[in-house]
Amino acid sequence: MAWRTGPEADAHVEAWKKGRTGFPLVDAGMRELWQTGWMQQTMRMVTAAFLTEYLNRSWTDGAAWFHDTLVDADLAINSMMWQNAGKSGLDQWNFTLLPTSKSQDPTGAYIKQWVPELRGLAAPHIHTPWTAPAASLEAAGVELGKTYPHRIVTSDLSELRAANVMAIRAARAAAVEAGLADGRGYDMLTVPEGCTLKHDGKKMVILTKQEYRQLDGPITSTGKSIAAVAGSSSSMVDEGEEEDFEQQQQQQLTKSAKRRQKQQARNSSSSNSSKAGGKNSVRTKSGRATFKDMQ
Repeated sequence: MAWRTGPEADAHVEAWKKGRTGFPLVDAGMRELWQTGWMQQTMRMVTAAFLTEYLNRSWTDGAAWFHDTLVDADLAINSMMWQNAGKSGLDQWNFTLLPTSKSQDPTGAYIKQWVPELRGLAAPHIHTPWTAPAASLEAAGVELGKTYPHRIVTSDLSELRAANVMAIRAARAAAVEAGLADGRGYDMLTVPEGCTLKHDGKKMVILTKQEYRQLDGPITSTGKSIAAVAGSSSSMVDEGEEEDFEQQQQQQLTKSAKRRQKQQARNSSSSNSSKAGGKNSVRTKSGRATFKDMQ
């Protein structure tokens, strides 16, 4: 895997560690980590995805920093989760979270807590202060590049992620040629002897995202296949999916309401039939049918 290296890439990692990337949601998470030694799970995913998918840096950089700073650091779990974030683990994340996502902090309250220099910005712009009108920035006391840093990467996020996917696909193409993937495109791993009964010393298929199984297939901004995005029912929704997700949720609520209405109608009909003493209603004086009555 061709991860980015060199002075500029190293500087980006340092900015990420300090919460000075210019992306408020990422910076809030990284500052919380440094100040408290802890970070909520979803924010761990946001910050990890930013490092591996948008800065295209090795997951080992993130794993080392988290291991040093997390009060709940566990070598095995931390390494496993970062491998998954870096798409080299046994359970690759089948999603990604944009560094500009509003779904994780709709009101901007989390950002305001950990990035106080942006507290004056309203919710529409606090996730992307570079899109705020000059008047709004001035009113909030924000001067990009001085009171809050400029973005360390200004390329289109979808283009940055696409470059990362192509790099992973290139690495996987070599793996396919080496026989380390099956005919469906799934990665295969030789399990060390003594680890399992079924795959002892043999190759085992491991989870591989559809986006990577198809070496020349489409790339989505969220990391999910186009079909998965269209039919997603997951509550972890990225920026680009919010509108579709809300529509899907509303459709599901409408269907659920209709099902409840039908069920209530059937229950009511059944109850009325029993009260009317229909021919199929067998009851004793106490109102309860006995086993003998039912014979």
